Amino acid sequence: MGPLVKTAIIPAYNEEKTIADVVAVNRKLFTHIIVVDDCSADNTVEVAKNAGAIVIESPKNRGYDAAINKGFFEAGKLKSDVYVTFDADGQHQYKDIKRGLDMFTREGLDLLIAMRPAHKKHFSEKIFAFYTALKYRIDDPLCGLKFYSGKAYGRFKPFSTYESIGTELALRISKSGEFKTGAYEIDIRDRTDVSRFYEFSWKGNYRILKSLVKAVAAGL
Repeated sequence: MGPLVKTAIIPAYNEEKTIADVVAVNRKLFTHIIVVDDCSADNTVEVAKNAGAIVIESPKNRGYDAAINKGFFEAGKLKSDVYVTFDADGQHQYKDIKRGLDMFTREGLDLLIAMRPAHKKHFSEKIFAFYTALKYRIDDPLCGLKFYSGKAYGRFKPFSTYESIGTELALRISKSGEFKTGAYEIDIRDRTDVSRFYEFSWKGNYRILKSLVKAVAAGL
C-alpha cells in the first residue's frame, strides 16, 4: 500500500486576501488542495490557482454546504483516502491542521472534529453544540476543521440533503455507530472582517438554529 492520498477541501467566497497564504502554508500537508469558489466577486479564483490549488468554480452562489459537497465529490475522483475541510480565511492554523492529520492517521479514525475555545462560539453555536454533545459527544459540530476517512464518506455520499452548515456528514457518521471518531482542541485566529458565508448577526444565529431544527427533523 502506498502513501495515503490526503485532500484538503476549502470552500471560499470572496477570500482573495487570505486564500493564497492558506493554500501555500498547508500545501506540504496534502496530496491535493481543492478550493471550491462559490461565485466570488473578487479575484479568489485566480489567486487560489496561482497558489497551486485545484479550483472548482460554481456558476452561481450556492452556499457553504453545496461548496463542501462539491469539494468532496471532486476529491473522490482523485481517489482520496483522507478528506479534510477547513476555512479559507486563515482562522485554522497550520499547526492545528498538522496535529489533526497526525492524530487522525495515528489513531485510525474515520471522523475527527476540531473544537474551538468555548468563548469563541456564539450563543446559537453553543445551543447546537449542547444538543450534539448530549447525543453524540460532539462538542463543536460547527467548527469548519474536520477530518473524514474515505470509507466514512463513501458510506454517506452525497450528504448535503439540507442546509446543515457543514454538519450533516459528521452527524450521520456519528449516528451510525459504525466508525471510529474523535475530537481535539484548537485555537483560532480572529478574523478582522465578517465571514463571507454567513454573518453573526441575528441572521447568522437564525441560520444555525434553523439548521439544528432540520437536523432533529432528519433524525440526526
